[in-house]
Amino acid sequence: MASIAHQVHRCLEQVTLDEDEIEHLKKELGGRSLKQTLRPGGDPTKPLPRIIGKGTHKTYFRTGRTFFKLAKELTGEKQLGRLLAREIILNTFDYHYSSCAPGTAYRIQAAIKKVHAGALKLGWVQGKCPIKNDLRERDKNHVRTHRYGYHPADAEKIVAYLSENRSPYGMPAEIALRCGLRRTRSPA
Repeated sequence: MASIAHQVHRCLEQVTLDEDEIEHLKKELGGRSLKQTLRPGGDPTKPLPRIIGKGTHKTYFRTGRTFFKLAKELTGEKQLGRLLAREIILNTFDYHYSSCAPGTAYRIQAAIKKVHAGALKLGWVQGKCPIKNDLRERDKNHVRTHRYGYHPADAEKIVAYLSENRSPYGMPAEIALRCGLRRTRSPA
């Protein structure tokens, strides 16, 4: 089995334009902006469907490699195609990046989408990307909202969330809450 880094690299190669392709597109466009032309509908807020720059490729690679190595450690799964499952992505994000800055969440999500696009071209996955904008645009009151740290009001939201989703941890969490137990993080 190839390493996670190798698998991420192979995926990103599938969606990265090489220098010959870039030059060919520039000639075709006759001076118009390559980035603007490639964006869906010319909308500058939409992501590019392909990676153009080497620096962008390196950033996606470093971010994707780190994220999927953490996902592998969490699940024990070695195939990138299986690590691209929605639950694994959300659990990895929640476990390792729950208090990350919004810019970090945006970069991680962009890398996941590019890795997924490459995996799709390689035939490792099928269908649409399992995440949309939910890593950074979740309901602010949702228990899985990514922000800076734990808030005391979260305890009741977590218990309600577990109960609504019929988690086997719902009842124990409610008992722990009623007994006054809270999970605290040490400032280490």
